[in-house]
Amino acid sequence: MEGRHRLNCATYEEGKLTLEEYLDRVVFYQKRPCTLAQFLKFMFVQSKPYPEVIELFTHLKARHRLKITVKEGI
Repeated sequence: MEGRHRLNCATYEEGKLTLEEYLDRVVFYQKRPCTLAQFLKFMFVQSKPYPEVIELFTHLKARHRLKITVKEGI
C-alpha cells in the first residue's frame, strides 16, 4: 500500500484524482472486507480539526490579508 500511495499521492494532492479514484488505486486495488462507502464513512469519523493549524491560518490571513480557500475532498 505504501508504494501505491507514493505513486498516487502527488496526483491526488494536485487535484488530478478524486478521493474515490485515489482510494481505488491505493486501497481498493484488491478485494477488501468493506465497501468504499463504508471506508469513507469510517475515515471521516476519524477526522478531527487541529486547533493549532486553524489558529495559524487565521493569523496568516489577518497578517497578510489573504483569502483562504478549502477544497472539499469529495
